This record gives sequence, C-alpha cells and structure tokens, in this order.
Amino acid sequence: MISYARAREILTRVAGERGAWGSETVTLDQAMGRILAQDLASPESVPSFDNSAMDGFAVNSMDTFSASPATPLVLNVRGCIAAGETPIRGEFPQGAFDTFEIMTGAPMPFSESAKKWDAVIKIEEVEVTRDREGNAKSIVLRRAVRPSENVRFLGTDFKRGNPLAQKGHVITAESIMALATLGVVKFSVLRRPKVVFLSTGRELVDSNTADLKPGFIRNSSAPFIAAALKSFGVDAKFLGVIADDASEFERALDQALAEKPDVILTTGAVSMGKFDFVAQVLEKKGAQTFFHKVNIRPGKPILFARFGETSFFGVPGNPVSTAVGLRFFVIPFLRDLMGVGKEPALMARLDRAVKKPQGLECFYKARLWVSSDKGQQGQLRVKILSGQESFMVSPLLEANAWAVLPEQRDALKEGELIEVLPLGATLSEGVVIL
Repeated sequence: MISYARAREILTRVAGERGAWGSETVTLDQAMGRILAQDLASPESVPSFDNSAMDGFAVNSMDTFSASPATPLVLNVRGCIAAGETPIRGEFPQGAFDTFEIMTGAPMPFSESAKKWDAVIKIEEVEVTRDREGNAKSIVLRRAVRPSENVRFLGTDFKRGNPLAQKGHVITAESIMALATLGVVKFSVLRRPKVVFLSTGRELVDSNTADLKPGFIRNSSAPFIAAALKSFGVDAKFLGVIADDASEFERALDQALAEKPDVILTTGAVSMGKFDFVAQVLEKKGAQTFFHKVNIRPGKPILFARFGETSFFGVPGNPVSTAVGLRFFVIPFLRDLMGVGKEPALMARLDRAVKKPQGLECFYKARLWVSSDKGQQGQLRVKILSGQESFMVSPLLEANAWAVLPEQRDALKEGELIEVLPLGATLSEGVVIL
C-alpha cells in the first residue's frame, strides 16, 4: 500500500501528462459555475456617465458655500431630469444661482462654460416651491453641499481596460451580474470534464424500489455520485448496475471506454473477495495500474489506472467509502486535469480528543462551526461525529465537513489544529457552509 500523499502525487503527475485542457465559448446564460479560460478586461466604463445617486437637486457646490440655517440660499430650478433622459447640455451663466430637479440614475446636467453641477442635495433636505402642475420653481437650501455629494461619476464602478476577472475564475451569480452590467455576453471557459460511472453488485436495486427483499440494498451511491459531480460542474453519465460477473463487467467497461470520457468511475469489486474482479479485468484489458490500496480509512482498496487518455477509478462499494473516493481522489484529480490548482483546506481545532488507527490517514465525518464560547470566540471548531463506519450514511445528515486525521498519529488531543474540507466539493474557493 502507499500513503495518501504519494497517491496524490501520482494523480497530479498523471493529470499533468494529459497536457493542456480544452476550452469552449459560452454565452452568459450558460456560464454559471464554469471556469474562465481567458483573462477578461472591462470593455467600457460604468457608470458610463455622471449620474445622481438620489432624488433631489443638482447643484454647483461652489454656489452653496454660504448656505446655512442663518443664511438660507434660494436657487431657481431650471428644469427636471429623469432617469433615461439625454443629459442637459448648454451655456449657463457662471454667476447664476440655479439648479435642476433630478431623479436617481438621471444624468447630471453639463455646462459648456466653466460652471459645473457636481453634487446633488437630497429632496428631503430642501424646501421646494412648486407651480400648479407640480413643477419645482425654486428651492431653499440651508447648508453647504460638498463636491461630489450623492453623485455617481463615470467609471467609479468599472474603468474601461481595467482587469475584470482572471483565467481560472469560477463564474458565480455575482460574476454574471458584473458581466451583464458590462455587456460581456460571450467568452471562453474550460470545457467540462466527462465522467461515466457504473455500480457493481448483484445485491443492488434501484433507489426508488419501494419493497426491499431480504438480501438486497438500494443503490445510494449512484444518485450521490450523479449529484456530487453535477454540483462540481462535471458532465456525468450513469451506465447502470453490473452484477458480480467479470465478463459482464468487461462488456460494461468497453461501453464506458467507447464514450471517450476523461474518467471512468466504478463502485465495488475492488477488494480481495471472491467477486472482486475489477483489478483482474483491468489487467486483461491492458490498463496501466498506478496504485491499488492506499493507507486510508475508509476506502483503503481504492484503485487508480489508465487507458490511454481515459483514467479509471475503482472505489469500494460501501457508500461512505464511495464518498471519500470521490471527494479525496476523483475531485482532486479533476482539478489537476483542468489546471485549477489544489483546493485550499481550512484548519480547525478539535472540540475533544480523538483516537484513530495508526498508519492510516482517516477522513472522518465531522461538524464544523465558529465558536461563540468564552475564550474561543471566532475560533473554527470541529467535532468528529459518531458512526464513522463506512456503511453508516446517517451521520452525513449532520456533517458539513470532512476531518482529515494524519496517518502517523494514533490519537489527537482536544484543541489540536487539524485539516478540514467542506463536505461537498465545489469549484468556488474556500466555500464552507456552517
């Protein structure tokens, strides 16, 4: 057996041998969760014109310096500017004390002379005189208005040519808002990895089976893999359940290879039992096997091989072993393939002492939270949950993280820092749901 660290080195090396990852062009409505394959710069400035941040009155701040409660200033209103209107331009006398009523988002008036409307006073802060039609005729101002007050100037959000997003950035809903603001509707993203997967085991029945006969179990791993890969942005295809028969598995493997996927993933039949035939079939088919068994718990019998440019993972059939194989082997390998880098881990303090088997790196179901206890405020704390057996799915309903316990230790003390990763993998960096 090899260590988990050695297994990860092998996965990274094999992924690197694949060469450059491909890309494709997508439109904005197809971009959620995709990874940029190019750097993006802002194609324009936003706002694209000076505009008001408030409903109020556009003023020349220099005109208002003398305004105070004791010496109120009266300004004549020249007109009203609504959002969506063309900016008012013209020659305006330098010495005239005047203003424009202006709505939120409306363009600031512009003078061809030296006079400049560079601020907006909120409507709540002035006394307004209106005619019978409701048009403002004059306002009374009782304080000085600061230059730039309540004005959104050209380019204060985005400046044309400035970096917008770098290659490797994961497109989120917030990214889409920014790109839509700038009219960026088409760009290059990394292609999605393609994974085909199948389950082995004559005891497996479909997860929607209502009446379960003795000796049979519902296939929980296949729906889990499909959902987990979808959330990671993978093009995944389930090829069904294969009985414990080597020749049937060989036919299914041929079908999987015909799909030309990046990864084939199988569950079950990788241990040492009578019906654990995966390793033998791979050898017969000429696969290059890199490792079979890793010093981990759960999931020790995991197997990794390669058929040309298609990689193969065989993970144990117990559901939690399947989850560990996907989370700590398949997902990191896909990240390596796409060149997006290693997933950053968090460090959290154990809430109590824990024992583990020495010589095995353990991936344990855990609960992560930010402490509010006295003396621990703000600390990231982690609890190792009960029910760590590889068949026990129920603790996953409480878990929100995986705790990684090092191979060389057999016990860890309360308060020790350990590595933790979110329960489910996403391409967004550092996302943890607490």
